[in-house]
Amino acid sequence: MEKNVNAGEINLLELGARFLDALRKNLILTILLPLAGLIAAFLFSYQSKNAFQSGMLIETSLLSERECEFLFNELNKVDDEFPGITPEIATHIKKLRYEVIKANGTTPSDGNVYLQVTAVVSQKNILPPLEGLIVKFINESEPVMRHRREREQFYSAMIMKINTEIAAMETVKNNVDSHAQANFLDPSELYKATVALYKEKTEYEIKLEESGSIHLVKGFESLTIDAKLNKIIVALIGLLLGFVILSLLLFVKFFIGYYNTYQETH
Repeated sequence: MEKNVNAGEINLLELGARFLDALRKNLILTILLPLAGLIAAFLFSYQSKNAFQSGMLIETSLLSERECEFLFNELNKVDDEFPGITPEIATHIKKLRYEVIKANGTTPSDGNVYLQVTAVVSQKNILPPLEGLIVKFINESEPVMRHRREREQFYSAMIMKINTEIAAMETVKNNVDSHAQANFLDPSELYKATVALYKEKTEYEIKLEESGSIHLVKGFESLTIDAKLNKIIVALIGLLLGFVILSLLLFVKFFIGYYNTYQETH
């Protein structure tokens, strides 16, 4: 039984046959244009500047999520012109992107906020000073400094209060004789209370120290990748562009011939 072929399939087959015939008749263009696209792509790849991409991650409890988003929105507006950056560094920055990292759509439950900065630069050696400038800018921003002052006052006051309590307990232990302690005080409870106060004091001292600066989880230099396109991909793009230009030229040539024939018959 013969298989029926509809008109659409015939038109497609005829179009494909005509296209292959056009390629055969214009063999020089068929070879030269894709080859020219390949050579142009390679030249562009070799002449373009190097591009290196890296990211840094900052952890802090000195900023709220809203404050981070506002600060980074402002930085995204000025791109690579944030305060303190030098012209020597700015000329090698291709792209800077700032974003607040969330855990499952919300900020982490420990109260910390994670800030990610992604940089694309033309020279690797500007990454360390760039990292320092970004950390300095965030660390000295107005909301961070305000929260730091408030926490330093609170933690310092709590440490002083705990020191007073510990000193009072030590006085009780030293001034009351062992017979009186046995009758009126439970030594184990006094010991537990002293240990609890020392633990609380240590926690406040750690928080006081942490409030002095934001925490750099990952720096730029820990992982840097080459952001330039792979040469194989560049070659394929060049070949594809050359073939597209070839197809357009053949279409124009075909359309001109078709239009001339149309004018002669009408």
